[in-house]
Amino acid sequence: MITLVVVLAAAVLFFNASDVQDRPVVLVTTEVLAELVRAVGEGVVLVESVLGETSSSTFRMRPSTVERVLKADLFLYIGYGSEARVGELAAVIRRGAPTYNLAEVMNISEVRTAFWISPKGAVRLVDAVATLLSHHYPHASERVELNRRLTISELTQLDSWVKEVSHSIGTGSVVVTIRPSLNDLLEDLGGVRPVVLTEGFGVYEQQLFKLREVVSAMEKHRAPMLVEAEEEGTTLREVIVNLASRAGLEIGGIVYYERLDSERGIRTYEDLIRWNTMQVAQALSSATGRPRTDSFLSLVAIGLLALVAVTGTTSLVGSFAMMRGWAILGDALSHGAIAGLVAAYVIDADFYLGALIAGLLVALSVSYIERRTKLRGDVAIAITFTSMLALAIVMLSMVGGATLNLEDVLFADVLAVSDEFLVRSLLLSAISIAVVLSVRRPLMIYCVDPVYAESIGLRTSLLHYGLLALLSGTVITAFMTVGAIPTVASFIIPPATAFLLTRSPKSYIAVSAVIPALSALGGLGLAYVLDTNVGAATVLVYAAVFVAAMITRKAS
Repeated sequence: MITLVVVLAAAVLFFNASDVQDRPVVLVTTEVLAELVRAVGEGVVLVESVLGETSSSTFRMRPSTVERVLKADLFLYIGYGSEARVGELAAVIRRGAPTYNLAEVMNISEVRTAFWISPKGAVRLVDAVATLLSHHYPHASERVELNRRLTISELTQLDSWVKEVSHSIGTGSVVVTIRPSLNDLLEDLGGVRPVVLTEGFGVYEQQLFKLREVVSAMEKHRAPMLVEAEEEGTTLREVIVNLASRAGLEIGGIVYYERLDSERGIRTYEDLIRWNTMQVAQALSSATGRPRTDSFLSLVAIGLLALVAVTGTTSLVGSFAMMRGWAILGDALSHGAIAGLVAAYVIDADFYLGALIAGLLVALSVSYIERRTKLRGDVAIAITFTSMLALAIVMLSMVGGATLNLEDVLFADVLAVSDEFLVRSLLLSAISIAVVLSVRRPLMIYCVDPVYAESIGLRTSLLHYGLLALLSGTVITAFMTVGAIPTVASFIIPPATAFLLTRSPKSYIAVSAVIPALSALGGLGLAYVLDTNVGAATVLVYAAVFVAAMITRKAS
């Protein structure tokens, strides 16, 4: 009898396994979309998410991912922001194989909100998915239709629950979000009005004027803020956290629009809607007190202080590097530090510490290669920092991407500087300036003529490695504060401008430090007028001052 039961069970498992293996594979982008497609295609297709727990904004294709995309029978994506780029890339890889932008199927010209995070919006998405599955698999159209009806029935019940929760929320409530991720759900919750920092799902543009509007809205409406899980680890989230802290507000709970989170008990689409709804209700119920009205000014003042400190110190140290012929080393340090950031992300360590260690490794590697091989310094630098960048990309691929956006690395938002990092930056800047001023004479002799410095008894090895350590500390601190491009610009352009304007070593060093301080003020003003990134505007001021100095010198 036991043997018969075992045989029957094995037969059932075998036929079920065969049935599963024979089903077509539908590959989709996000975990949330996978949940809805899986409900409609239950018993008809197998559904997989290409993104999984990775955010679409940081997703990178790997060979194994390309293979999955090619082998899938059907590929579906919603068509918004970075998620749309993933879908478009998949369409190119598949070369005409069935690939659908669901927004186009639903006659939506542009996805401006995460409409699927409202049960009503999910119903529309379910209808579109059912239409596509019935078209491609007509033999299973009855099963698809039955699944569609059951799914819509569940979504209708979920919508009723959302409306019940809305009764506990006061009318005229306001919630601040980073993306327009909750707009449709907030409308279901009795018309809660969203104040959105970034109007779309594209790349966040670090704009001063837009930030001031958000601060004004917060001060006016006393609005709590909810942060999207997809923004964790980004500069934009750091800006929001600092803004809330200085405005006297607290960040509310984490909300989701792309992925699930089993650690928080969010395993299904229904879990996701209930989680987001309760986060909104709790944030509104706990919002008390009115924020301070000087939050924007304090945010700008702290950002300006950090900008002046790190760029001024970087230019001061960069003036010695230029005399030594190491101008391009700043580029190597700032770009090589990306590997340190990725390594820190992988092992969940401090980002600054990871970047600093990577910067020191780059500096020491350049010095070792240069001395060991007798190659020119620029060759050693190119070998080192390109290798470090390649290492960063490989590590990112191995972990499936990370919330480290390229825009944040190239042009970080100086307004995202936390109080803790500001203190760290000011302390390191003060130490660096003190060290440079105390050893400026022997350091200058070494940078101008290392052979002569050694002949007169200076400890050139100590000066050499001391300068490398100083360069690493200042450049990495600036890199973490304003990004790679403003750091490299601060390292090179002000000293180059000072070289054109001065005639003595003493004035050269002084002017190298003064130019970035004044340029930071000009950059802040330009960023406000043009509504753009402060670091990028400061670099433009550097360039304008350099051109003016070049023209003046030529004329004289």
